[in-house]
Amino acid sequence: MVYVPEPTPALSALVPAGTDPRIVKVLWYALDQIGKPYLYGTRGPDAFDCSGLVDAAYRAAGLRVGPTTVQQQLAGHAVVDASQLVPGDLVLIPGADGTAIDPGHVGLYVGSGLVIQATHTGDVVRITSLSAWNGEIVAMRRIIDTTVGVAPVVSAGR
Repeated sequence: MVYVPEPTPALSALVPAGTDPRIVKVLWYALDQIGKPYLYGTRGPDAFDCSGLVDAAYRAAGLRVGPTTVQQQLAGHAVVDASQLVPGDLVLIPGADGTAIDPGHVGLYVGSGLVIQATHTGDVVRITSLSAWNGEIVAMRRIIDTTVGVAPVVSAGR
């Protein structure tokens, strides 16, 4: 069983009202990881890399997106414009070791122009502004579309 934290006023303030309850679980889990160290190839619970954080957060809500950016860039369905992002969407950029076709970094859109991410060795899980990603975003994926339910997950391997 995966621990999903109870909402605190600080966490609740970051999650927009009306957010799908499944996404609220995803976000609460991810936000509860703030301050934990980045460690390449890990999915928690004591350290995370970028895709590991996203995977663990979705698993906490009983959903699967895959443990790697390769799988996550195929999960759900595409969001075509950053103005259409909703809480829980994945935002992918090339990062230090990826390309536009094969992104190497993923963050989880929280809402209100914020992204939670685990960035690189020496850093911790933290919230950053989506505007810091301007010009770098190569893919955005919606895992849960509240108008149709859970979008299909494309599995590459597992």
